[in-house]
Amino acid sequence: MRAGNQGKQISTKTGIIFRSLFFYYSMTKFPPNQNDFMVS
Repeated sequence: MRAGNQGKQISTKTGIIFRSLFFYYSMTKFPPNQNDFMVS
C-alpha cells in the first residue's frame, strides 16, 4: 500500500462507479428491503 496519492485519485473516481454499480446490483439482486440504504 505505497501508492497513496494514486490510490486516492483512483479510488475517488472508481469509488463513485463502484458505488453506483453496487447500488444497482443490490437493487436488482435483493428485494426492496434496501429502502434504508436508498434513504441514507
